[in-house]
Amino acid sequence: MGMQLLLLFFSCFLLFFCGMAMMKYGFQQMSHRQLEKWLYNYTNAPIKSFLTGMIATALVHSSSLVMVITVSFVSAGLLKFKDAIGIILGSNVGTTFTTEFLAVEIDDYLGMMFAISLLLMLFKNRILFSLGCSCFGISCIFLALNGFEKAAFLLSDLQVMSDLLSKSSDHLLFSVGISAVFTGIIQSSTALIGIVMSFMNEQLLPLETGLAFVLGANIGTCITALLASIGSKQEAKYTAFAHLWLNVFGVILFVPLIPFFANNLKLLTNEPDFQIAHFSLIFNLITSLIILPFANQYANFVLWWTKTISAWIKK
Repeated sequence: MGMQLLLLFFSCFLLFFCGMAMMKYGFQQMSHRQLEKWLYNYTNAPIKSFLTGMIATALVHSSSLVMVITVSFVSAGLLKFKDAIGIILGSNVGTTFTTEFLAVEIDDYLGMMFAISLLLMLFKNRILFSLGCSCFGISCIFLALNGFEKAAFLLSDLQVMSDLLSKSSDHLLFSVGISAVFTGIIQSSTALIGIVMSFMNEQLLPLETGLAFVLGANIGTCITALLASIGSKQEAKYTAFAHLWLNVFGVILFVPLIPFFANNLKLLTNEPDFQIAHFSLIFNLITSLIILPFANQYANFVLWWTKTISAWIKK
């Protein structure tokens, strides 16, 4: 039984990623060239970079894609490291739009969405075909989330899962660490947060633990930019580190505030999945807005800190 449950869980996980890939492909086909133009032409001021990163990420539903393009542009010398800071801040906010979307209940329309998406994918027109791909991907994502909810409830009966959930509930830092590692492995904070939402809907996790998982996911998602910077110019590596330090500092700031948010998110909504989505938005919005007025100073700090760490390691 345990193996069957794990197979169901990973099947849902595979369906979720296939859906994400299809959705991203559709949006990329519709906006990828425009995305590169935005990143290249509208980054000469921190606020413009911030808005560019936020809108671009919201359009393609992938902060990882925006970060990889940004690192590539910096590596190619098309974008300065300091100009990339605003894009990083905006991308962190833009990715929460996907999380908010995942919390919306559209189960009654999944069948119709599948049918429409398949119909659109029959057209040779690039826009219609891309739109069909995106709709098909979205349908797969919500179908996977439904599966996660069923699998999560059944998985909770397994002793190893019960022990893990219990330890996570008792130690918030453990939850942050596990979430960061798991997100780094799968390279998708959206997938991790989607799973957390499923567990929350089945009341298998207390809200505080769910919030800790969200914080960890924001650290783990930085691995994509770090991998993209390997073998690149030094400024590209600074860009990846700027993304990492931003989220690490944000998590350090927010971990002591988890009990406060757990007690007050109910003022916004009583739905557990929306509470998780709103917290993700609040976390990324606050951390980004704190840094935005000091984008240049933050860039200088990242340069100093990275060089200091590198010198210490060489010793």
